[in-house]
Amino acid sequence: MSLRESKISKNPSLPVLILVIVCFSQFIYLNSLSNQFVYDDEFTIVTNYFVKTWNNFPLLFNSDYFKLSGELSYRPVVTLSYFIDYTLWKLNPFGFHLTNSLLHTLNSVLLFLLLKRIFNCRATSFAATLIFLCHPVLSEAVNAISYREDLLAATFFIAAFLLYIKASTVERPLSSAYFASVACYLLGVFSKEMAITLPLLIFLYDIIFFKSQKLFYKLTHYYIGYILTALFYLLMRFVMLHNPVELHVSYPEDSIFINFLTMSKVLASYIKLFFIPVTLCADYVIPYSTSLFDISFILSLLLLIAVIVIIYKLFFYSKILFFSIVWFFVSLLPILNIVPIENIMAERYLCLPVIGFCMVVGNLLVQRHNKIGPFNNSSITVILLVFILAIFSFKTMKQNTVWMDQAALWTDTAKISPKSFKAHNNLGNMYRDAGRLDEAIVELQYALSLYNDYIDAHNNLGVTYRKKGMFKEAPNLTIWIWL
Repeated sequence: MSLRESKISKNPSLPVLILVIVCFSQFIYLNSLSNQFVYDDEFTIVTNYFVKTWNNFPLLFNSDYFKLSGELSYRPVVTLSYFIDYTLWKLNPFGFHLTNSLLHTLNSVLLFLLLKRIFNCRATSFAATLIFLCHPVLSEAVNAISYREDLLAATFFIAAFLLYIKASTVERPLSSAYFASVACYLLGVFSKEMAITLPLLIFLYDIIFFKSQKLFYKLTHYYIGYILTALFYLLMRFVMLHNPVELHVSYPEDSIFINFLTMSKVLASYIKLFFIPVTLCADYVIPYSTSLFDISFILSLLLLIAVIVIIYKLFFYSKILFFSIVWFFVSLLPILNIVPIENIMAERYLCLPVIGFCMVVGNLLVQRHNKIGPFNNSSITVILLVFILAIFSFKTMKQNTVWMDQAALWTDTAKISPKSFKAHNNLGNMYRDAGRLDEAIVELQYALSLYNDYIDAHNNLGVTYRKKGMFKEAPNLTIWIWL
């Protein structure tokens, strides 16, 4: 679908816009480069001998991967990146954070090139990309090294989509661009399962923009490569190299009905985070909804109904806006707990879905010729865009300081999410290591009051009791752990 170029896009050349994207992206995360290893980085990198010698590289491709790599799912591309980083930087966190920052910048550049193909409008693509690169919901994936998987999945997902569009326009199904696209898709799914939705999104892209033109031809000449890649991934993930630990992950309260009610709330929370990314948190605690009359579920349902009505209206009004919302929902499918996942809500899951939001906002800002666009003056558009970028950038740079070290992260998490038993357990550990044993006991006891079956907290409390000389309490906890 061809759109007219906005006047504000005629002057800057493509290299200049890309340079702005690179510099802006690096500036936003400049204060993250001095951060330490946080969250699961301790297990996946710091104390993980597996990534510290290339002699272990062949083990990426057998069942020993899970017990050695620190990963719950099969993500060899991510682990390979740790091998490379450790070779270059040893245990200097600066290098690992630099890699994450560069990946985010690469994603921003690739997204700009992809949107330029989809929108056929440089200004819209540029605005959407600027919103993407500074959106605060991406700060978790960029700051936590162990969540690099989301960045890598986004890298190969966007690259595969971009290469597909290039390959499908030249009408040579066996072109180098097509094979590169399928290869990127393969690397994407083996970075994280989020990337598996690419074939569905490509199919919907063709349907929305080109209707039913040559669909059978594309199925036999283009889609088949992605379908076979997805089947190969599923075979490896769930048959050949399946981690038995994943079998213990189940629906909330082992109920599909409760899962549906709860995930409706999660979906509404994601939408709210896109527009108002204020209370960001490393560990969300989502109370389960057990009734259709739960007020939080009703409010979430009303929001989702409103979104569905908007989608229906957009279907008849704007193909690009409709596709933008389709992108959000399709890319979100793997983390809607259809297949049970350990954490039902996390900001890092939004690396791909947030693109849909950025596409919508960028389009509404720049394409003021649209009837639903409230702007009739380019200066107003620029002012609004700058305002959004300033607010998002400030929040992102502030959030980078939250991920500075373990103490800052878990203190903030306990404040934002007071019912996070993980946050209170980790705070207790830090207090104990700092010799503040009484405060450690308070935190660990509170963690157990939130989740009494939390084995780590029982163990940590026992260790703290022993360190304080409270030997009568410590043995009871040790017995509980063994039971």
